[in-house]
Amino acid sequence: MVNQKFWEEFQRGIREKDEIGKHLSGQVGIWPGGLQQDHYKGLASAVATRFVPFMRESYQATEFVFGYLPVKNAVLPNLFFQCAVLDVKGKNIPGIGNFGGVLRSPIPETYVSPYADWKHRLLPLSSLPDAKANAGKIFKSQPSWGPFLDAVHSDKAALKALGKPWADKRVGDYKVSMDSLRLSGFFQLAPYKGYTLMTIESAPGFGADIDQPRYDFKDFHDAFLKVAIHAMAHPQSGPEVGELFLNQANAAMMDLMVKQVDRTVQKAQAPPPPPPSSPPPPPS
Repeated sequence: MVNQKFWEEFQRGIREKDEIGKHLSGQVGIWPGGLQQDHYKGLASAVATRFVPFMRESYQATEFVFGYLPVKNAVLPNLFFQCAVLDVKGKNIPGIGNFGGVLRSPIPETYVSPYADWKHRLLPLSSLPDAKANAGKIFKSQPSWGPFLDAVHSDKAALKALGKPWADKRVGDYKVSMDSLRLSGFFQLAPYKGYTLMTIESAPGFGADIDQPRYDFKDFHDAFLKVAIHAMAHPQSGPEVGELFLNQANAAMMDLMVKQVDRTVQKAQAPPPPPPSSPPPPPS
């Protein structure tokens, strides 16, 4: 199972003063996962996160913690997460974290956030034909543009949210690292049954160390909200043509998010219960 000290410190980090802890609305859901499994094997480099320690050695994640945080917010009432635990020579190092939110507003396709024209931009995944695509030129051509993308790119706070996650973090004598210029960026939006699945990937945050997992939960939730307000103001109906960013590094978290939407949709489609039958008349 996940190292006990790591497990306890992860939960303590959530509740630290001035962090997401003071915004929680109920009991946190957290579970261990991936015992002694390689979560990165076979993943495409375009979407896979990676751990790169110093001294040119590499290690793979064997465990992770995942779950959700209930938050006092009507727009995004849950912040989902899946964070890798890296066992390096007996040292438990917090690895790349995946974070998610479920927004009750539709989008027609998947959006990603590559670095383009000196900023991280929000672009339709369908506009990027392959990993060698020039995101800057595509951004200037404004493919599949509309009010939603106009609103995001006119909002400095929303644009800043697209590039907020850190690409790397030193943890002890090691470095947890991501490719900051990869075409998918750090922030993704995907359509699912009339909802928007929002995801962010990030290295650990300030204060992270060996057996000290620390992530910027509040910053991620705030970043989701900055983009969510524009998606809600400009809902886009129509057939969904997007793709889900699903890999072994986020599969447990995505499963929670998808199941939440499935339950909500199923409940909405269920027929109403029959009216109660009239009570029998009293005896004469």
